[in-house]
Amino acid sequence: MRNKIVGISLAVLGLTACGGSDSGGTVSDACNELNSESFSCDTMLNDLVAEGVQPLATEFKTELLELDTAVDAYCDASGTKELAQTAWSNAMVPLQKMQAMNFGPNADADNGLLSFYDWQFANAVNIDAAIANNAENASGLSGINNRKDLIAVEYVLFTDDGTYTYELATGDENKTVVDTWVEGESTAKLQADRCDYAQLITEDLKTRAVTLESAWNSYDLASVANSKQAAANEVTQGFFYADKQIKDAKVGGALPIKDDNVFDATKLESQFAKTSKEHLINNLHGLKHIFTAGNGVGIDDYLVEVGEESLSNEMINNIDNAIANLEYIDTSSTSLFEIIDSASPEQEELCKNAVSYDGVSNIEALCAFVNKTIKGLTDNLKEDFTMATEFTIPASASGDND
Repeated sequence: MRNKIVGISLAVLGLTACGGSDSGGTVSDACNELNSESFSCDTMLNDLVAEGVQPLATEFKTELLELDTAVDAYCDASGTKELAQTAWSNAMVPLQKMQAMNFGPNADADNGLLSFYDWQFANAVNIDAAIANNAENASGLSGINNRKDLIAVEYVLFTDDGTYTYELATGDENKTVVDTWVEGESTAKLQADRCDYAQLITEDLKTRAVTLESAWNSYDLASVANSKQAAANEVTQGFFYADKQIKDAKVGGALPIKDDNVFDATKLESQFAKTSKEHLINNLHGLKHIFTAGNGVGIDDYLVEVGEESLSNEMINNIDNAIANLEYIDTSSTSLFEIIDSASPEQEELCKNAVSYDGVSNIEALCAFVNKTIKGLTDNLKEDFTMATEFTIPASASGDND
């Protein structure tokens, strides 16, 4: 059966190569050719949106409305900081699940997921400079995205008011702005300024979340490319978030596994709330959700249709195993940050060779997640999955055999 899909898909390779789809020309439509009594490409494309992404976009909008209300209550003292923190964490759940769904409205340059949250640009002094500029000049949300997204709200809610010490060179422009703002002000005034800026952000985010939801409700996946195969390929490109972000950036970058890396907790996601483990688990739940289209017809069913049911089951099992690996790591009284911070240089070799999370230390289990558990899934994606379906590997992941 694999030969069947390869035969009808060769022209699609010319369409997508290693970097995406082409809007011109006529190509054989591998997905459409698979239509049968048990599988419909049209149904799959519809369900990937209607059952896969749309419910999460609606949940995200709802949680951002709740976050805006909770931040307002915290700032006017009718609510608590803890309740606002919980609302922030709740909003992060659907967002993290959608990270592996980077297509359509989620990939929009102006109102896509990165505009709501870009974890790799978390920078305390930049956020404080934006707060200071707003306090001094009523500058509002002018400036770059990482100063006006959920990272900035995280910073306000999960760091102490009045802590403004940075390891920056003297003369740094943003540090100068912050130093000027802080000088002579009371902690209460600084906290009020932080609240003012957080409220501006949450008001903006809830409005844009409504726009995002509306975009998904009217999105027609089948119309985005000149073949249904290429449209489905837009979805599967997002699966590689597991490789370049979950494996390499969100965890691997903080561990001494390759290159000249050392144990470095500053490379983890969620520098302020310290909820990196929860984000990773939700990333994987989201990947499984879009792979299966929730209760609909998903990419897993596509694999079954081309005679690769065992691969479909293996990929789902690998996602479940990666989640179990993370859940094994005990963060009931600690966090991944503290686990990495407490690791010794002598454990570097142990980390490089760790391949199991059963009955081992927290740090060894975290290293095994990168070396073995999540790698099982990313190997699936780069090898059997693309061979069986002729979906393509994104340019960012091409040639990466790690």
